Amino acid sequence: MSRKVKKSSGVKKFIIIGVIAALVGSTLAVALPRTPPAEDKAKAFLCGSGVANSNRYVQEFVIPTECAEPVGIVVDEDGIVWFAESAARKVGKFDPNTNTFKEYPLPGAKAQENVRAVASIWSMRFDEQGNLWFPDVATNAIWKFNPRIEIFETYKIPATTQFGTSYPINLDFDDKGKVWFSEIYGKNLGVLDPSAAIHNTDAGITEISTKVAFETLGPLAFDNDGNIWFTALSYPVSGKLLKFDPQQNDFTIYDLPAGVSSPVGIVADGQGNLWINDHGTSMFIRFNPDTSATMTYATSLPLRKTSIGLYEKCLLQPNGSPTTCSGFPVSLPYWNSIDNQGRLWFNEHQGNSIAVFDPKTETLIEYFIPTQNPMWGDCENYPEPCGIANPLQFAIAPDGRIWFSEWSDNKIGVLNSNLALPVLLDVDKKNLKVSSGESVSTDLTVTANEMLSSSVQMRISGTVVPTGRLFNMTAQFSEQELTFSEPSTKVVNLTLTPDKELAPGEYRITVSARYNEVTYSKIIHLTVEPSKI
Repeated sequence: MSRKVKKSSGVKKFIIIGVIAALVGSTLAVALPRTPPAEDKAKAFLCGSGVANSNRYVQEFVIPTECAEPVGIVVDEDGIVWFAESAARKVGKFDPNTNTFKEYPLPGAKAQENVRAVASIWSMRFDEQGNLWFPDVATNAIWKFNPRIEIFETYKIPATTQFGTSYPINLDFDDKGKVWFSEIYGKNLGVLDPSAAIHNTDAGITEISTKVAFETLGPLAFDNDGNIWFTALSYPVSGKLLKFDPQQNDFTIYDLPAGVSSPVGIVADGQGNLWINDHGTSMFIRFNPDTSATMTYATSLPLRKTSIGLYEKCLLQPNGSPTTCSGFPVSLPYWNSIDNQGRLWFNEHQGNSIAVFDPKTETLIEYFIPTQNPMWGDCENYPEPCGIANPLQFAIAPDGRIWFSEWSDNKIGVLNSNLALPVLLDVDKKNLKVSSGESVSTDLTVTANEMLSSSVQMRISGTVVPTGRLFNMTAQFSEQELTFSEPSTKVVNLTLTPDKELAPGEYRITVSARYNEVTYSKIIHLTVEPSKI
């Protein structure tokens, strides 16, 4: 469903009460521990341990400046990694060939005197001339850095808000080289013409009111036709998808599936579909602009050791509810990107993972990040490792590796997904149909490509409810844990029984085999029909 809103020439403002949405306070509003840290724990809370961890797929590097709080990250055409140090107020540079860092302080900027939560630079991109561009919440400006001569320029955003900033969240370039950006609190789309921009002024910047009755905007993305897509949300009530046509100067508003309240990551694929992450649940969505049809998928559910609350009982009780089951078992998929194979990459905030989804095979692989900060999690009386590293942004390098920032642990990391996987999973019947109150089964083939040092856990989630839990449905594996003493395969039977209370409809079920730092999942399409009784 969509509707058009023609932009008028006059200026009309909606009075909207501003709140900290999951996007703006992403590291605070969702993953914040229940008890804020005391001042003497602030460094552990936001600066990490100073230890670079690794596993088979991920290697980490500690940033030289303490408590830098890195967020935005990008890789240039030579494979050099650039990242933003939000609290240190620097741009960092890392050369993977020599494992060396170099840092560039922002002119006139001072690092935070006291350690506190800062996430001010979320997005970084290079233009065709090799200049690095990034929006900055702290100065309410767009910055340009020329790496060749090591010179910064800053361009002031005209709009501000009661929060002291319009909160520019991300940027991208159109086919004429103009810089477009979105303002979370300002609720504007902005465009900067580099040919008219003047350092330390707002010259060359035009703002376009989106005229949406939502509390905040999300990031923007271009499609192949030059349209600009972005999200708007009133967390945790609802979220919408919007398109701006620069040629016609008008907006179109599209509905998103029920339960989507925090749409953040957005990217267009080669077929023109939009992919959107709901950063308040475990859902990610494919949207077809031609038909407005959506397809919703669920990640695997996060582990107990990354959750902000207990939830074992929730996983074991299909009919549990938030009032009877403590915890918040959602992965929080965040930003996203499409690689040159058409695969969707995204970071899972609470899942503490980097994930890749292949739409052709409907295969999801989630790679766990080795660092866990116990200050970020319900870790009292729970053995370490526990918590998350707050992986808030990532970038795809020319060689296919994935670089990401760890906001609360003062590190950047790299994922090598070209390495062989220890475990694979296949589904015998990918399309199932069942009546409410009855059962349906399929076989799952789990393949171990090597001798495994620990068991493989069978896990399940789905689109029954936005959290990914199977409310009003029972799932039973013939074996929950598998052991492999040598490379081999095992067949596990899965039986699904939707309760009569479950509404008839189409659901996607994510079945997973988890081994150590990797979760390998396949999608089952389940049609639930009305009860025959």
